Amino acid sequence: MLSEDLKRFLQSDFKKLKIIWIAFQAAAAIYYFVARFMGMQWELEGKTEFAYTWVFFVVAVLLAVASILYQKWSLSAARIGIRTAQGLKSGATADVLLAKRQGYAELDEYDRGMVAVFGYVQTSYIVTWSMQEAIAVLGLVMTIVTRDESNMIIFSITAFALLFTSKPHALKYLERAVRMPLRA
Repeated sequence: MLSEDLKRFLQSDFKKLKIIWIAFQAAAAIYYFVARFMGMQWELEGKTEFAYTWVFFVVAVLLAVASILYQKWSLSAARIGIRTAQGLKSGATADVLLAKRQGYAELDEYDRGMVAVFGYVQTSYIVTWSMQEAIAVLGLVMTIVTRDESNMIIFSITAFALLFTSKPHALKYLERAVRMPLRA
């Protein structure tokens, strides 16, 4: 179980993580609307054939698979366990900005290590979301190259679906780390 001090300390960070997740979703929506707006400006006969459109689809599939595998790997029990052990070893050595935050001084050594684990989990989520958002960017680029906004639909739906399924549950991973037999 996470201590109340740790939950209180990480509350604002978790809110920021959710805001970042929403921003990634908003960016994917903006790419879709940009493609639709651009498509309205093109003439019907203006569509061009691009011989390598399949490359965009292959790269999108690779990004989708990579984002899923990366999230499963980076947030696996083994990786969280390794990060927990590293965080507990380096928990006392916090960077200056973290040490200046209100409430950090009240945390015990174990909770300071868990703050480092939360940073790792946060980074893992952002890397995953970046790969998922890149799918929407690929759709926008393909739309511009082919001058066909209908291509954007599949890329946007894929990006939204992946972003939706990777909603942040950072505290769940910290709870998992606490249950591991690493507590010193």
